[in-house]
Amino acid sequence: MGITQYRTVDRSQCRLERVFVQHKPVQRGIARRSRLIKLYNIIVGLELRRNAQKFGDFVLQDFIRQHDFYKQFNEDSNNTVRALVYRSVKDDAIHILHRLLRIGKKGSYLDHDNQGGVTIGISEAWRLNDEGRDYHGRAYETFNDITFADIGAVPFMDKVEEAARRISSVIHYARLLAIDFSIDEDGEPV
Repeated sequence: MGITQYRTVDRSQCRLERVFVQHKPVQRGIARRSRLIKLYNIIVGLELRRNAQKFGDFVLQDFIRQHDFYKQFNEDSNNTVRALVYRSVKDDAIHILHRLLRIGKKGSYLDHDNQGGVTIGISEAWRLNDEGRDYHGRAYETFNDITFADIGAVPFMDKVEEAARRISSVIHYARLLAIDFSIDEDGEPV
């Protein structure tokens, strides 16, 4: 199948095979560009080749179908929970210092606060704080038409904290970690 045939394929007649997130290589800890790509069953190889020719090196990551609770904040973005974890210098005990929910702005797949999203604290009782903050420190009680005070307990935080402790227990070169988790449609942190 050549490029000419590829351009004439009616995607509505193709079965959607996989959805990926494409990331350009990282510079200083930040992916330079991320976007969603959809691969259809009969054009997978051509779509990947076209992306490689257009963008050079890139990494593909499976698209995560997030749990409905997290999707309510913005179904366009992969809203993540960040656990800040500290390993004690005295006894190597692992402590969860803080939890955050990162929410993307409408129309963006990314949940980054520096790209229009907000970050909101999650209490030890696993409830959202009353306001979130953007990159510039501006406070929001409502974001993407969701009022934070109206949200009940944040589900699956027990699983997030367990996973954060497990990951932290095997990373011996750092005492302070910020670990991001997506919660999939089955309520599992990934």
